Amino acid sequence: MEIRKATQADYKSIALALRNKNIPYITPAHALADIKSEQLFVMCENGKVIAQCALVHEPMFEYHAMKRMTIYNKANDMDRLIDELTFYSKIDTNKI
Repeated sequence: MEIRKATQADYKSIALALRNKNIPYITPAHALADIKSEQLFVMCENGKVIAQCALVHEPMFEYHAMKRMTIYNKANDMDRLIDELTFYSKIDTNKI
């Protein structure tokens, strides 16, 4: 699994995934604007984009925030992802 900044080459698959999910609060135009401003990050698995989110700076509060997080994959993939995140959090807290 890889997390990286989105590129123009990713836009086509992102736009298609957003249209298929029919999410009213995020549009392909949002994704394109985030790609152009270099704020959009994607999570890829086997070369396929499975999730996206924009990481933006909030100057009023002086921190970064995630906006418009979208996961495209199936529930069984999410179970595996949650299991991996749980495993890594246990490593971080030395509970293994």
